[in-house]
Amino acid sequence: MLIIDAHLDLSWNAIQGNRNLLDSTYTIRARERKQNTVALPEMRKGRIALSVATLFGRCTGQVTSHADYGSTTQAYGVTQGQLAYYRALEQEGHVRIITDRAGLDSHWAAWEAWEANEDGEPPLGFVISMEGVDSIFDASHLEAWYRDGLRLLGLTHYGPGRYAGGTGVEDGLTDLAPPLLKEMERLGILLDLTHCSDRSFWESLSCWPATTTVAPWSHISASSTTTSYAPSSNATESSARPSIAGCCIRDGPSKSPATASYLLTPWSIIWTISVSLPAMPATQP
Repeated sequence: MLIIDAHLDLSWNAIQGNRNLLDSTYTIRARERKQNTVALPEMRKGRIALSVATLFGRCTGQVTSHADYGSTTQAYGVTQGQLAYYRALEQEGHVRIITDRAGLDSHWAAWEAWEANEDGEPPLGFVISMEGVDSIFDASHLEAWYRDGLRLLGLTHYGPGRYAGGTGVEDGLTDLAPPLLKEMERLGILLDLTHCSDRSFWESLSCWPATTTVAPWSHISASSTTTSYAPSSNATESSARPSIAGCCIRDGPSKSPATASYLLTPWSIIWTISVSLPAMPATQP
């Protein structure tokens, strides 16, 4: 059975956490003497053929080491470095970055063929997402990110983001958000509603012209005591349109995930990503 992981902070762990993800998870844990997230060898052993790999750098005015930066320029530099890490892994043959439907179909077929006879091991597949978009200066910069491979985008993370209120606050969308949502629709970048405050959720949908959304890294509030959740009414609204919601496995009511795998069924996430990844022209926009 092949598995898809809908949310992995791999580059953040590799760069900000200074972890060599080419090492075994057990090697990293022995080195750090504590638990860590997954590494590439175990992903392959677990047959995680496709992952949504994140870029992450907040800029909320609440500076935190390795997470929340003092300026948009700093956050931009950090997320560009994280993207460069994924590209380096691709150049070395460890991963394949998926940017369109044809690439997705080809990658999945290669893994199915490998699973059938375990000959000619294919690279891991990554779809690039951004968890909170504070590092995008404004909507006019989004096309450059698209050309670099960005295909999913979440407006916010924790706190008062530059584009939307996130986990722990009641803020809605800022003036930067509507133009960005419009540009996302033009380019075919999928909207991730994870971490949106209740107000941000509804305001996002009110000006989001596309039908498909995802929330792969969320609990439903009726079944959760954690802070990373989708209100139950929001889940009802999402069910009225083609949407995917993930389930987080956590160590009790804390904010720290117990594992890095929040799994969706392969057919559902492939279908969703396929909607967002049209066949790209020979010359990209």
